[in-house]
Amino acid sequence: MTSTHAQRLFDGESWVDDVTIVEDGGMIVSLQQGHAAGADSVPTVLPGLVDSGAWIEGYVEGPLSDGPFFPESSFCTLCRAHGVTSVVDLGAGVGVARWLLHSPMLNVLSAIARVCDIPTRRSDLVVDPTELGEVLECLQTLGARLVSLGLFDPVDSSERASVLARHGPVVVGQHVGHRPRPSFLVLGDDQTVQAGLAAGSMVEPPRDAFVAPQLLATSLWTVDGMLRGGDGTQARPFLPYMKHFEGASNFMSRRIARDILTKLYGHQRPEDLDGGIETSLGRVSSDRILAASGAGTPGIVPGQAIWDELLLIEKLKGTEGALQSATANAADAYPGLGAGRVKAGYRCDLALVDVVPQPCRVADLRERLLGVVVGGEREDITVERLRIKELCATADRRAI
Repeated sequence: MTSTHAQRLFDGESWVDDVTIVEDGGMIVSLQQGHAAGADSVPTVLPGLVDSGAWIEGYVEGPLSDGPFFPESSFCTLCRAHGVTSVVDLGAGVGVARWLLHSPMLNVLSAIARVCDIPTRRSDLVVDPTELGEVLECLQTLGARLVSLGLFDPVDSSERASVLARHGPVVVGQHVGHRPRPSFLVLGDDQTVQAGLAAGSMVEPPRDAFVAPQLLATSLWTVDGMLRGGDGTQARPFLPYMKHFEGASNFMSRRIARDILTKLYGHQRPEDLDGGIETSLGRVSSDRILAASGAGTPGIVPGQAIWDELLLIEKLKGTEGALQSATANAADAYPGLGAGRVKAGYRCDLALVDVVPQPCRVADLRERLLGVVVGGEREDITVERLRIKELCATADRRAI
């Protein structure tokens, strides 16, 4: 049994002062007022941040000499180095998902695979409506605790909704034609799932739906957006092509990259983003917004991207609203997560931060991150960031 004293604690919904968090077996067993004897004291404590939507499947260049899951292990380290301790995997595929579910590096909630009528990713499972329930049962046996729904025919959405709702929260994305685009809804009960599937547009999501606007991923949708993005090269151990995303400051790289990116992503136009979730975000309650990076897509750095997303949400919903989107809201949207709040019965996953100005902003917390606790095990951020450098060196030696 170990204890951590928080001089100031954000518990997922509000700030409290002078609290001791008591942990046993990786779980929070109690919160006690005051500084308990023997407890390490930390100036500021947050729940470990939750990335509510990512694609945790990378690839390697060359032989698998560093193990078959080197990219995914790198993903986990990138998250931990930025205080992200839980990630919702939207359908990486069976092999990767099973490895993630058994890894102590991160708390992962996985759909195992995304089900659909028309595949838009290689890991998608094409499922006939008559076999949907059977397939979802199989995925649950493998460890799935949510349903990720790809491109589907809305004609039979009524019959499909009740089957989907029985198997956990349902993630429904947006598409431009047959191509996925950023932002998604998380639907809970049968009625909400039915409303979400029946909606012809996501501009007016069902009242009880959770909304993941993916503002950062949306800003990187076009080639011009990607070229204005920040340095993404730190993600190259996870996705080797990210070595080309050197940021807007590298002029020569931008000239070379524009031609390459136009060939790959020139079909992604600004008008594709019209009529999306973002247009209605101002009308969505703060307790229904989720921070989701979209990691696994171009230009997104795991872990780091959640802070970028929080900065964008903060402009719309304030600092507490932004923090809530990566903590308590995720706990409510995904009941199987077991994280997102500093509360008895939840995982002991924490982000440890130095003294911050009052009132604090998201940028203050980001700049002063000291350490991370995952399942009760603490690690300094400096150690995690040193590991990233080592992973990048390994990736560079193997690069083609």
